[in-house]
Amino acid sequence: MPATESERAEIEDQVRDQYRRELAQWGRIGAHTRWSQTEDRTAATEPARRGLLKKFELEVDPNNELTDAERAKRAENARKAYYARIALKSAQARRARSRRAGRDARAELDGAAS
Repeated sequence: MPATESERAEIEDQVRDQYRRELAQWGRIGAHTRWSQTEDRTAATEPARRGLLKKFELEVDPNNELTDAERAKRAENARKAYYARIALKSAQARRARSRRAGRDARAELDGAAS
């Protein structure tokens, strides 16, 4: 018997989730492999740190009008705000996942009780 539209959608969601998990796993494998072969991690990540600092400096002073000291202070605040936003979104996502898991567990228990 052919699957219903909702069954097909659920299967597609499961396949996408599995694909995302595998991509994440391959990413972790690549990262571990790279870092296992890197002698000076600080030097290896220096260009990325410099680029990120430059991004924040351009964000707070796009016309290069501030003094170096003021630009550095503002860029540091922009960097802290950026990471604080990421931390907030992460906490919200964890809370939402926890609530969903709790609802799923309750629904499963309710289904088993009937």
